Amino acid sequence: MAVSDFEIGTLRAEEIGDADALVKEAGWNQTEADWRIFLDFGTVYVIRDKGK
Repeated sequence: MAVSDFEIGTLRAEEIGDADALVKEAGWNQTEADWRIFLDFGTVYVIRDKGK
């Protein structure tokens, strides 16, 4: 895939479920509550596949 196949954005509240799925797949320790805190007090940057 080319770099242009992706875009950088910010995590939206409705995507917390997607972030939680990534956590489980990667074996990280964040919880859904953690993601909400991150969004309430900061910014979470994401890389999205433009084709999805």
